[in-house]
Amino acid sequence: MGAQDLWLLTTAVGGGVLVANVFRRYAPTIRQVLLAAVVLLLIPLTLRWAPTINHGIDDKPLGLAYMNAQLWAKENTAPTALFMVDPTIYYGWRDFSQRSSFGNLREWLHTSWLYDSKKNNYEEGLRRTSEFGVFAPDYVHESPPLDGFSKINEVIGDRFYSNDTDWFKRVSAKYAIDYLVMKKGRIKNHLLLPIAYENDFFIVYRLSVVDR
Repeated sequence: MGAQDLWLLTTAVGGGVLVANVFRRYAPTIRQVLLAAVVLLLIPLTLRWAPTINHGIDDKPLGLAYMNAQLWAKENTAPTALFMVDPTIYYGWRDFSQRSSFGNLREWLHTSWLYDSKKNNYEEGLRRTSEFGVFAPDYVHESPPLDGFSKINEVIGDRFYSNDTDWFKRVSAKYAIDYLVMKKGRIKNHLLLPIAYENDFFIVYRLSVVDR
């Protein structure tokens, strides 16, 4: 619902801008009435969308656990260590850990190439997404477009937590990944990997013998 609500909010803002341009030469009273109508429309849409992105008090223990996993990484791994973190967690890993990660879905398909438009970054993002058996262009025709990204996010998350030990070892060897970070409650297969760290919400597996 978050993507759909954002789409509605964006459409309303665009419609408001269009209305303002169309009626910019009309009497001030008419413009003010139209502006008030647009604002009244935006308020409920914003209130509907905001809860889909805001985190409440119930999320605090999870957030603290994630921070603690990062602090452990900073204090107990080599500065060159590379982590594979749940790719549906878009923000936070590098903030406290100061360690590199294999990236996440948003980086692979959006931010890695958005600001410099390097084709190599875009292609690398597609390659990393395809490691999970997902071909991103298959989802570009969803309507509204954000639904496509939501579906990819769901598929990637499900496959990340469904993969077996051999899959992680293969990807680790291919990309030189040292550690794996997962939410304990979502893991579907018992992984035959040494545990480097765990708390109530997260577990960190060691993938390489030594940090690279």
